[in-house]
Amino acid sequence: MEAPTPTARAELRQAVCAVLADCARLADENRPDDLADRFTPDCDVRYARDTPLRGREELLKYLRSALERYTATSHLLGLPAVTPDGPDAANAITTVRAWHRRPDGGETVLHGRYVDRLIRTGGRWLIATRELQVAGRDETAPALPRAGSGEEVIVAGWIDWALEDRDRALECFLEATGPTLAEPGCLAYTVTPDPGDPRRLHVFERWRNAASLDEHLATEHIATFRARSASLTRIGRGLYRYRVVDGEPMSSSRQPHAKESS
Repeated sequence: MEAPTPTARAELRQAVCAVLADCARLADENRPDDLADRFTPDCDVRYARDTPLRGREELLKYLRSALERYTATSHLLGLPAVTPDGPDAANAITTVRAWHRRPDGGETVLHGRYVDRLIRTGGRWLIATRELQVAGRDETAPALPRAGSGEEVIVAGWIDWALEDRDRALECFLEATGPTLAEPGCLAYTVTPDPGDPRRLHVFERWRNAASLDEHLATEHIATFRARSASLTRIGRGLYRYRVVDGEPMSSSRQPHAKESS
């Protein structure tokens, strides 16, 4: 196989850069359907998670859920290192800094790189495989309000389900997560399985005030959640509502954290 000419290499780099830049732009514009269209129908994608995403439909479902978790994102890409692999395939390694604004006002920043394989099919360059390799993560969160500035509400605890129903219950919660995070009064909403107890789900919610929580409980998506989970067997619950009257950021120092003067 002949080595590609300098002109062919330049054209390949331009085509690959266009696809990668398109993906970053579509993610930041919250357009998961168009983003998934930049991948092959049988793509294999690993976004720093144990379970790979197989195929465009599974990828699209994940993208819709993932992008709903943030109010804004910004993906900054470095220049990709592009290696041709025949006339219709190429490999690319691209550094990425991905900034995410969470509904609670905090920020998550991922530092890493995309390892991609692209193929040309039907005259289009598409991503066939993608792996996000994370080198580091930065998390910031706003300070909790001090007394007198309005009381937030936290709901936290656990729910136990029959062993055969726990995963189905988690699916019901996950279906409600996107609409819940989109509520203006929701600052955080997380439901996670207990790593040591196969029956238990842990719940953490944070609301601007009690009225926001009451409005949430009356929403259509919570009514849908209740209907879909009604047939599941719940065997225990320890769920509590807390009023936040004071708070401050945790210090990473070993020294006691001094409160700021008002």
